[in-house]
Amino acid sequence: MKTDWHKLDRLISAVLRGFCTLSFMALTIVMGGVVLIRFWPVATLSWSDEIIELLVAWIVFIGAAELWRTNSHFRIEAVYDIVAAWRFGWLYRLVLEAAAMVFIILFTLYSLNLTISAIDVSPILSWPRPLWYAVMPVSGAIMAGYSLANILKVIGDSRSPRA
Repeated sequence: MKTDWHKLDRLISAVLRGFCTLSFMALTIVMGGVVLIRFWPVATLSWSDEIIELLVAWIVFIGAAELWRTNSHFRIEAVYDIVAAWRFGWLYRLVLEAAAMVFIILFTLYSLNLTISAIDVSPILSWPRPLWYAVMPVSGAIMAGYSLANILKVIGDSRSPRA
């Protein structure tokens, strides 16, 4: 069972990293095109702002989900490392993970509501605006899943003889 979870984790990692890489490459191409068009005005790229906004939003939130998956997100670890080493440090870690999970669940629910309630379209491409917002509940759900895994890990670690 554990290897199945590891396979799923590796698949999620590959999808998140691959998506961010491809999106960043597309963003580079579009922005490079915008710069070149300024020097050689052979076409208009009036649509590029919308594509850039969309790509940046998806890169930021999917990238955040990958950082959350690997625990590479920004956090202050000095207190965390000191307290976590104490006998009941697992309880401190559990409270932090639970608080983070509550925030992520609220973020996911509110962003899902925003995505569902958005009815406008982009001005130039006329794409539905929920495309810009959909990344938030998607990444939030991924982060909530990994928060749950972190909570279960803390609980499992608390039962070990060393805790």
